[in-house]
Amino acid sequence: MTAAVRWFSPEVVMDAFDDCLSRALALPPDERAALAQELLHSLDEGEPDADWEAAWAEEIERRLADVDSGKIVPMDWRESIEPIRQSLRQGRPE
Repeated sequence: MTAAVRWFSPEVVMDAFDDCLSRALALPPDERAALAQELLHSLDEGEPDADWEAAWAEEIERRLADVDSGKIVPMDWRESIEPIRQSLRQGRPE
């Protein structure tokens, strides 16, 4: 297996993500806020679609309705990420 292939393996990617997250969370609050702002700005790729706000409002309403009806049960992200990590380690999609 080449180094390039190993780098993109799900386990290595998750380890790199965990390391990055741990380091970011160890920063003082003001530095975490600055990092978060920079990360959010990096996602801005030009002008959004004209009706993005309406589309997001519709999606939010749909998700709230799913929660209110009991179709979706909210859970903490830390609980929901573990099955995804296990799936990635086993090399199969969740």
